[in-house]
Amino acid sequence: MNDVDREKQIRQTLIDIASLLDGVAEHHWAKKARNAASTSTIDLHEVLSWYGGMGSINDLVIARVNGHRVERAQELPLNDKLDELRNTVYVTASALRRR
Repeated sequence: MNDVDREKQIRQTLIDIASLLDGVAEHHWAKKARNAASTSTIDLHEVLSWYGGMGSINDLVIARVNGHRVERAQELPLNDKLDELRNTVYVTASALRRR
C-alpha cells in the first residue's frame, strides 16, 4: 500500500469512527475524528496522540452506563467495531508516520 492509499484509508476510517460515535451520542470523539478527516493533510502527530494517556480514545467504551445512546445488547458488537476501527487508524497512521 502506498502513502496516498494509507492516507485515504485513515481518512475513511476516521469518517467511519465519527459515524459510529455520532450514532451513540459520543460527540467529543466523533467531532475530533470528523475534524481530522476533513483536513487537506491528516495530522498524524495529532491523531496518534489520541492513543496515549488518561482520557485517550483507547479508554472510550460505548456503554449505556457511560451516557451513550445504546441498548445493552449492542454494546459488545459496537465496542468490537470501534476497536477494529481504532486499530486500523493507529496501525496505518504509525506506518505512514515512519516514512
